[in-house]
Amino acid sequence: MIFSALIFSIILIYLSKGSFKNILNFNYQKVEVALCGILIIFLINFFTIYDFSSISDFFVKKYFYFTILALFFIIISLLFNYKVRGMIVIAFGLFCNTLPIIFNGKMPVSLSALSKINNDKVFRIISEGLSLSHGVFENPKLYILSDIFPINPIFGQGKVLSIGDFIVSIGVILSLYKISRR
Repeated sequence: MIFSALIFSIILIYLSKGSFKNILNFNYQKVEVALCGILIIFLINFFTIYDFSSISDFFVKKYFYFTILALFFIIISLLFNYKVRGMIVIAFGLFCNTLPIIFNGKMPVSLSALSKINNDKVFRIISEGLSLSHGVFENPKLYILSDIFPINPIFGQGKVLSIGDFIVSIGVILSLYKISRR
């Protein structure tokens, strides 16, 4: 979804004669805080994909906490850039995604929606409880904020998205457009 938002933003900026230089020269406040969040996400993914024995075991056991910490850092960095309204929208979308993770231990995914995306591998991993980040729950808390919308794009694999994912994408488009028009 983010990739689609970036493509749409590029087209919108080009058609509206916005400046791509403004985006490249944008002074993102607290970039180091965002980078900490991104680094945490990279590390938990790296150490849970590849087996490094006790290090990997540690990251698997603490995956939930590292995920929340990473999202917290990214949301905080976005809030420091409140003058670009789209950044607040992105932060709100990430917050909407964080809540069901906090209350359920991982992002709940609708089994019905999951079956509609025609991705057998993803269906098997999530439905069999093999994913650290997503799961199928009988009665998830904050269901409305969970991954419940099946999307089958023209290209690429189908996905199940949340309201937060849509909000983040809108925020990305707004942010890039606003920055390009400065």
